[in-house]
Amino acid sequence: MSSSPPAEQHPQPLPIIICATNPEHFTYVIDQIKPSVEVLAVFTSVSTATTELPLLLSGYPTMPSSGYGSLSQQSIDPPSMPRAVIVAGGFSDDDYASIKQAAESSLPQASLSDEVIGGGEGVTWFRPDPSTRVRAVPPTREELAARLKAALAKWTDDQAEAEAKGEAYQARERWL
Repeated sequence: MSSSPPAEQHPQPLPIIICATNPEHFTYVIDQIKPSVEVLAVFTSVSTATTELPLLLSGYPTMPSSGYGSLSQQSIDPPSMPRAVIVAGGFSDDDYASIKQAAESSLPQASLSDEVIGGGEGVTWFRPDPSTRVRAVPPTREELAARLKAALAKWTDDQAEAEAKGEAYQARERWL
């Protein structure tokens, strides 16, 4: 009797939300961060982000109106809770504040804490570093993908290090 080799275990993809306005850029970025990251939804305007993101975070997700992300496939049930929200450079500081305020109003109080133990639950917010927003030429989609991959890798490494030390992880907002 022969036995087949055990199935290779892959870590669960990191569930995230992307708020971005340029489909050429965000579709490329999504392709580059798979399979280690699962993009649940893409919100392409402040109005959709402030309407649909709170529903998702409160456990009542709707199909994203953008049509992008795993939630646009009706077979995803139940969806993962996002661990990070990425707000791209097409959104102003005021837009970012509006999106974050709407989202945080729907989060359970525990997710609003500034401390996350190790890899614990909570939503971390990523946005472009303001010092890089003054460039004359916007970054290419390749640069955006590389910056997001690096930022997510650093974030997960920081969480793992905190968890290994039994320390609280305090990074609720990070730069891309």
